[in-house]
Amino acid sequence: MLRRPGGHSHRGPPRERPRPLRRGRASHPGRRHTPEEFKAGVADGSIVGHVGFPESIRLLSDALGLGVDSVEQNIEPIIAKVARPARDRTVEPGQVAGCNHTAVGRCGDQEVIRLIHPQQVAPEAEGQETGDFITITGVPDISMSTGPEIAGGKATAGICVNTIPRIVAATPGLKRIIDLPSPCALMGPSAYERR
Repeated sequence: MLRRPGGHSHRGPPRERPRPLRRGRASHPGRRHTPEEFKAGVADGSIVGHVGFPESIRLLSDALGLGVDSVEQNIEPIIAKVARPARDRTVEPGQVAGCNHTAVGRCGDQEVIRLIHPQQVAPEAEGQETGDFITITGVPDISMSTGPEIAGGKATAGICVNTIPRIVAATPGLKRIIDLPSPCALMGPSAYERR
């Protein structure tokens, strides 16, 4: 959820759908732990949730000029209520099926960015649908969603491949994604010639 500093904000409950875990994420959300082991892992840093949340908030803030000066994170376990089959094992009821990771960016005392990322094994086992949601509070308010969610690995690969022509055409030096033209699908030869 994005809010403009000084602007109004909608304080309804955030709409969220869980995201299923994909390969390569199993060590981050602490699955198959007991709730106590999960909390200990968060405390000692061995369970980290979604990697890059503070950086994502800072990047959004810089791109939109929101002036974020502090970032707070919260990582809570998602406890399985039923057996959840995973690729190589089953998460039993009472075990941790994943984590709900929230990060908030503030400008002074005002919340201006909120990212929510529930990641878990087999949410469909408990009848939960997955999706991606974007809510922007402003004029006009915007609420968009996709379902099921866009797979993170595929989305990252697509952005990387489709940004290559922008990188080749860029001036020398270290660049952030917001320093380059927006990546877009490159569907034919003329797309590679755009600047």
